[in-house]
Amino acid sequence: MVDSDYGTHPGVLIDLFDAVGPEERAYIRTLTAAEDGEYAAVSLDRFSVEPHTMGALDWSGAVVLEQCVEEDYTAASALFGGLVLRCALSPAAEVIVFWGNAWVYLPESKILVEYWHSGRITAGRVPEG
Repeated sequence: MVDSDYGTHPGVLIDLFDAVGPEERAYIRTLTAAEDGEYAAVSLDRFSVEPHTMGALDWSGAVVLEQCVEEDYTAASALFGGLVLRCALSPAAEVIVFWGNAWVYLPESKILVEYWHSGRITAGRVPEG
C-alpha cells in the first residue's frame, strides 16, 4: 500500500481538523499506513474482541484503570476527553487516534482508551507482547 493511498475517506479528516483551533492543529499529523500498523501492533492488536459485541475489545486480560457507561453523547464525549487527559503523562503527550472507532493509544504511558458504541468508555494498560 502506498502511503498516499492510506485511509478510505481522507476528506472526513478535514472536518475533524477544522473542529480544532489553529494553534492545536499545528500538533496534529496523519500517520502513514506503516506508522498506523506499528502503533496497532503494540496496542490494539494485543487485545481480542468480545464475541457478542461485534468489535468491542475484551479487557479481561488487561489492567483496567477506569470504566464507565454514558449513553448521552455530549456527556460521553466529555468523559472520554477527560479520561484521555488523565491517562496522559503530560499535556504534551503523544496521542494516537485509530480511525474507524474511537480508540486512543497513549504510547508514553502504554494506555489504550476505548469508546465503544454502547457508551462504554474504558482505559487500561496494554498487555505486554
